Amino acid sequence: MAESDKIVLSYHDSLLRQSDLSLLQQGHWLNDNVLSFVFEYFEHEQFCSFMEKVAFISPQVTQFIKFASGDDLEVFLTPLDLKSKDFVLCFINNNQIRTEAGGSHWSVMLFHRELQQFLHYDSMCNMNAGVAQQVSVKLLPYIGAEEQTAFVNEECPQQQNSYDCGLFAISVAECLCNIHLLEEKKTVKEAVTQERVTKKREYIRNLLLKLSASQS
Repeated sequence: MAESDKIVLSYHDSLLRQSDLSLLQQGHWLNDNVLSFVFEYFEHEQFCSFMEKVAFISPQVTQFIKFASGDDLEVFLTPLDLKSKDFVLCFINNNQIRTEAGGSHWSVMLFHRELQQFLHYDSMCNMNAGVAQQVSVKLLPYIGAEEQTAFVNEECPQQQNSYDCGLFAISVAECLCNIHLLEEKKTVKEAVTQERVTKKREYIRNLLLKLSASQS
């Protein structure tokens, strides 16, 4: 590992390097390490009071779900105790290579138990709809959902460039937590705008640096 790509932050199950931090500069597409960190922060800090209600599935686990089946899937998902959760959130990526990180687009999917629906939010014309539906079918037995559970492509604010999909997915996921856990009244359309998404990039970068400094 090059010296220039040193570890910046070790946070629960997330390990971020200088190369990950650099993606939070304007104009860069976010990778699975950054999105995984955000879910870790949601779980352990921002929404930690609601962990009996919500599960955050990391991008790496979602990638595994796409390709795994049978016993492999059961071993991975059973310990997550998804059947006890009111809400399950996962980031969706269109990467179709099982053994490598990659892909070109992020979206976010919410399982809402009371509604018995998988709600998919995509900032680029439902580009990930097929992949999201594939993941929802795999999750059905482990999430305690009914077979007729609906998959719905929800209205989502649309990105205005080619690289902010990860930030839109993060912002929508946060908004959904605010709505369903904190009972905020703003809709996704009201809360997630290109301007706020752009500011979110700097916020996450500053958060990473702050946590990194606290470990020094």
